[in-house]
Amino acid sequence: PQCQGVNFYPAGFGEQKIRQILDKLFPQNNIVVSTAKIFQTDEIFDLTGLIGLDNLFNLPDYHIPEEILRIINYLKERTRGELLIQTFSPENPIFSSDFYHQEIQNRKAQFLPPFSKIIRLVHSHHNLGKCHEQTAKLYKILRERFQKSSIKISPPNPTFIPQTKRQHHLQIVIRWPRNLPTKPLENLLPQ
Repeated sequence: PQCQGVNFYPAGFGEQKIRQILDKLFPQNNIVVSTAKIFQTDEIFDLTGLIGLDNLFNLPDYHIPEEILRIINYLKERTRGELLIQTFSPENPIFSSDFYHQEIQNRKAQFLPPFSKIIRLVHSHHNLGKCHEQTAKLYKILRERFQKSSIKISPPNPTFIPQTKRQHHLQIVIRWPRNLPTKPLENLLPQ
């Protein structure tokens, strides 16, 4: 907000714009341009292009690499010829043959599944100040109760969609050891 820059450039294309460009470049070919609808077909294609994949890399979900790999593998199965992937991040580990081992090491280091359970507590309130106050109170109780354990508790932060219908949403994310029962946590939370 402070840079006051005015130089913006489009980082992606919509489906219609891509269709127009491809029709001009390849007027004699039958080209299918699709979004998620492509996953509802059993059709096999001679050439497949995956565009806009980079948008997925920025979603705040540890499952995203798996989802991207699932998409790529699905399209590989539906393509006789080449699968072209447009990306600004070709060095991303998802494109490495060693992806699985890198991902597992990363999850282990960050105590993410399958090495833990993820428990997400979301608090909503119409008053943002109250929402912060009450979530901070719960965070303090959790930290005090589990400070000497291997449980990892993140400080309160906004959810991916921080406000809906005049409600503010904050979350506390807990990484809980897989072999530890969650009953002690359940007993602390209001019913």
